[in-house]
Amino acid sequence: MTVGVYVHIPFCQSHCYYCAFYSAVERADVYDTYLDALLREMQARAEDIAGATVDSIYLGGGTPSLFGSERIGVLLAACRRFFTVSADCEVTMEANPASLSVDDYRQYSRVGVNRLSLGVQSFSDCHLQRVGRLHTAHEARQAVRRAYRAGLTDISIDLMYGLPEQSAASFRHSLLTAVHLPVSHISVYGLTVEEGTYFGRLQEQGRLRLPNEAEEWKMYQDMCRILPHYGFERYEIANFTRHGKRSRHNQKYWRYMPYLGLGAAATSFLGNRRRTNVADWKQYVAGSTSSFSPCETETLTGEQLAEEYVFMHLRTREGVDTAAFARRFGIPFRDCYPPAVVAGLQAEGLLIQSDSTLRLTPRGMALANRVMAKFILT
Repeated sequence: MTVGVYVHIPFCQSHCYYCAFYSAVERADVYDTYLDALLREMQARAEDIAGATVDSIYLGGGTPSLFGSERIGVLLAACRRFFTVSADCEVTMEANPASLSVDDYRQYSRVGVNRLSLGVQSFSDCHLQRVGRLHTAHEARQAVRRAYRAGLTDISIDLMYGLPEQSAASFRHSLLTAVHLPVSHISVYGLTVEEGTYFGRLQEQGRLRLPNEAEEWKMYQDMCRILPHYGFERYEIANFTRHGKRSRHNQKYWRYMPYLGLGAAATSFLGNRRRTNVADWKQYVAGSTSSFSPCETETLTGEQLAEEYVFMHLRTREGVDTAAFARRFGIPFRDCYPPAVVAGLQAEGLLIQSDSTLRLTPRGMALANRVMAKFILT
C-alpha cells in the first residue's frame, strides 16, 4: 500500500485576503520550536502507516519556504527515518515567489525537494495587491525561471479568477503568461469568498466588487480553451498538466487514497477514520508532549465513504469506475445510486457513461456542484 504525507507549515509573512487555510504571522525564532513538534508527531504517528510506502510528501501552508532549506532538510530526513519512503517519492514544497534566489532553489533541491508549487495567483500587479499578495508579476516570472535554472523543472503554479475588479482580458493575460513559462502544471481556482477572511468581512459590508457572472464565465471558458491549446491536459476540474506531470500527492485526495497529515490543522485519512489536528500552532506544540491530544477524530460511515469516493473521483478526468466502487464497498453502484439518477444527468448533458465508467462532460465540470448534489446519500 502507498500513502501520502502532508506537512502543514503555517507561517506566512502576511495574511492573503482570500485565504481560509490556517496560517500565522510569527517571528522566525519560533520555527525551531514548531519543527521539534513536527518531529515528535512524526515519531508518534509512524505506527499509523507501518507497512505502507510513502510515495508523496507535500509541504504546504502557510509558506513552507520561510522555514529555510536547513529545516526542510531536517524535516525530510526525519520522514525517511520514521517512514518507509520510496526512492522516487514526489516531494512538493509550496513557496513564495518573491524572495528566493537560484542558489536557494538549489539548496531545496539538494535536501530532497523535487517539485515546486508557486502561489502566483495573477500576473497583474494591481490584482496581486487587491488580494494581499506581497510579490509582483515580475517576481513571479523570475521565480519560475530561477527555479527551472536551479534544476527544479517540475514546477506548478496557482492562478485565480473571479478576483475583485478582474476582467476576462486580465485573466487571459495571466493564462498566456503562464503557458509561456517553463511550468509543467497549472492549478486554476475560481475565487470563493470564505467566512472569516478579509474578503468575507468586505462582502458582509457590501464593499467587495466582484466580476459579474457573465465576465466570470468568460474567464472560465478562456481557461478551458487556452490551456489545452498550449498542451496542458485537464485531468481534474481545476488542474492542468503537460508532459504527464500530474500531482501525485493531490491524486491521493481525488482517488480517495490514504494520507497522513502532520502539523497544526493537518488532516489524516486512514481507513475509515479522519483525524484533524488543532488549528493553532501553539496548542499543537503544547500537545506534542502529550500524545497530540488536541485533535478531532471522525469515524466515517459506509454511506459517507461511498459518497466521498464518488465526489472525489467525479472531479477527475477518469471519473468513477463503478466496478472498482463495487469491489471497494461490496455493493453494486446501482444499489447506491439508482439508474434514474445517472440517466437524468446524462439527459442534461452533464454526465457520460462508458462501460463501467461515469465521467463529467465539459458542461458537467462547469456545473460540478449541481452534479454532486445528485450523489448525496447522507
